Amino acid sequence: MPPRMSIPANVRNGIYGLLGRGIGHSMSPAIFRRVFDTLRWPAVYTLCDLPPGRVCSFLHAGADAGFVGLNVTTPYKTRVINDLDELDSSAADVGAVNTVAVRGRRLVGYNTDVAGVVAALRPHRATLRGGSAVILGAGGAARAVLSTLLGNFCMQRVTLVARRPQQARQVVKHVKTRVSRSAIDVIPWRPEGIAARLDSAALVVNATPLGGGDHWRLSPLPDGVAISPATVVFDLVYRPRRTRLLRQAQRSGCQRLVGGWPMLVAQAEASFTVWTKRRFPAVVRRRLLDMGESL
Repeated sequence: MPPRMSIPANVRNGIYGLLGRGIGHSMSPAIFRRVFDTLRWPAVYTLCDLPPGRVCSFLHAGADAGFVGLNVTTPYKTRVINDLDELDSSAADVGAVNTVAVRGRRLVGYNTDVAGVVAALRPHRATLRGGSAVILGAGGAARAVLSTLLGNFCMQRVTLVARRPQQARQVVKHVKTRVSRSAIDVIPWRPEGIAARLDSAALVVNATPLGGGDHWRLSPLPDGVAISPATVVFDLVYRPRRTRLLRQAQRSGCQRLVGGWPMLVAQAEASFTVWTKRRFPAVVRRRLLDMGESL
């Protein structure tokens, strides 16, 4: 067996962080603190809650400040693209960035949300293949979900439900240049239109912030909208563990409920691999997944 690759000092000792807005509730620091403690690295992971006007200068000052890598979340997953020096194919295909690696003086964007979606939905692959899906939302997270459902799960029809349909059509246009064999359409955020699509959906995905953080009391679906008991319901929100949407689905008789925690852990591990060329220690991965039960 070849010897394990040594980890550069700047990677072990560096600064990592999450770039976003209104991210005080994030569990990402807790995830990476557990990883760094297990590896006995003095690295730190911090929250970088910045207004839009400071994002570009912050990114380009990152190398001088000691940053090795960043995760990116709402509302900057698409906005940061123009501030980077290079896009990996994972980000170019999706049209959104959730991971930035500092390579010398260059900033390289990646998307590890796809790995997260794959991990979260893997147990339901057979159920979803060839079926239809409804994605609630059209932001950076929705882009990753759409790309994954078409490319990794071979779903034949996907509907984006959007408050800004024109923005959603741009998402569809981008994805269709890479995956053209499936039907993708956009509908506005109206209860009657959503209800009609839910009837035949094998999968419903919440790719909005509704249900978590300051919006924890809310659901993207109005009360009274029925979900078929055969539908897989996937909420990207991970805290609380049972969001209002998942409770609605449970009352409709749905048995296949997927919270956002497995996705968060898997995308965090994929980001860690981008930055360090290593995976999480297996024992840490198991403990992190178990943590989701207590959220």
